[in-house]
Amino acid sequence: MGRVMRNFWKNEDGHTAMIFSVSLIGVLAAVGMAMDYGGVRSGQTTLQAQVDAAVLALGKSGAETEQERRDIIMGSLLENGYVPGSYVPQFEVTSDGAIRVWASADYTPMVMGLFGKSTVKINAEAESRIAKEAAVEIVMVLDTTGSMSGNKLTSLKDAATGLVNSIAIYDDAEVKIGMVPFSNYVNVGTDPAIRNASWMDVPPDESYTEDYEYQPTRQTSAGTPQTCSGTETYTHSGYNDGVAFSEDRTRSTGCTGGSPATYENDGPVEMRTRTITNTWHGCVGSRLDPLHTRDSDYASRIPGLMNVYCANPLVPLTVNYGDMRNKITALSASQSTYMPAGVMWGQRVLSSQIPYDEGAMVGTNERKIMIVMTDGMNTMYLDGNQHTSSSPSDPAHNGRMVDTNKDTEDACDAAKAAGTEIFTIAFEVPDVPTKKMLERCATDADHYFDAANSQELIGVFRNIAARIINVRLTK
Repeated sequence: MGRVMRNFWKNEDGHTAMIFSVSLIGVLAAVGMAMDYGGVRSGQTTLQAQVDAAVLALGKSGAETEQERRDIIMGSLLENGYVPGSYVPQFEVTSDGAIRVWASADYTPMVMGLFGKSTVKINAEAESRIAKEAAVEIVMVLDTTGSMSGNKLTSLKDAATGLVNSIAIYDDAEVKIGMVPFSNYVNVGTDPAIRNASWMDVPPDESYTEDYEYQPTRQTSAGTPQTCSGTETYTHSGYNDGVAFSEDRTRSTGCTGGSPATYENDGPVEMRTRTITNTWHGCVGSRLDPLHTRDSDYASRIPGLMNVYCANPLVPLTVNYGDMRNKITALSASQSTYMPAGVMWGQRVLSSQIPYDEGAMVGTNERKIMIVMTDGMNTMYLDGNQHTSSSPSDPAHNGRMVDTNKDTEDACDAAKAAGTEIFTIAFEVPDVPTKKMLERCATDADHYFDAANSQELIGVFRNIAARIINVRLTK
């Protein structure tokens, strides 16, 4: 090829030189035209991207005056590479909320000008509508039973606080957040407005005295201790709120002898008086089947349980993130697990009707989200209005837990049917049926998480917070 070109250049024939010159001009023109075409396409793409971003920014802004809208548009254009003076953007907002932004810019070609085309007009236009942001409402339904004590509860507090902090970063978010700690029961607090509400049935606190018989006794022998030859370490296994555990313990070995203390009556029976006190601490039971999994029909009232202790009081929907952080920090762990009540009260907190009405009305561009987290299986079952512990050694235990798991799923199904989006989290859960139940409770497979340790739990809450923020803009 090189030799051919050298011969070509050495050829002094005029026809050859002329043909080559014409051909070279044609090639250069074609290359230049291609470059100009690419420049026009690039300019068109850039202009369209700037206009698209501007119309979305204006739609989300809520700006109402002409100057505010122009400032929003110019701010968006500058953020996306607009060179002031290169073109003048135009816009209009119609009375029904339609938005149109358009612009025309001149592109100066490199080669086309040689052929009489000194500028090329490029245009871009975008349309949208004024966005009505979805009202986002989140309720965290959190297991605070005895098995959550220690490091697990600390991790839960860190994870839940992290979610609140992620939402709070966005000053204009106005995302309402509520919390329902649950254990053996849910605690609605003791505010008189709650206690005396039409949907509550709480007996009055009372204190009264009663007489009873007392038999005085006296010790006749202190007894003698056993004699033991040594000690041994053994492994004790058991369940803490349904979560299996084992620990090393020490006991005496080779023990013999010893006798118990003895007692005898020390005079006649006496009549004594004692004080009986019945107090409501905010814990509520369940209504009878099928209302125990329904957020409706509150003519049938919710029973308040006397002399019962349970989880920390729930927190209705609020935008007071500081108070929510304090309530999370105050969480404590105790008692056993009854998940249906947690889910049911989570839905009641999100509702726009009684018992709580802080939630947006369904159908008003709202997004209702429930996050359900537990570290173990249900260990209680419904017995009338109360939740009763069930021992694994009881022959009826497995059947009772199947019923409680079904009640949990029914409560989830009712919430989803009402439009609630449910995330579920299994936190160090060893029980496969419980994991399957949580999977079915979730809105779909992408809404179920299995956190194997504390770091994963914190990551899951962070993931959920990001998903809430990322899809919040419009419905």
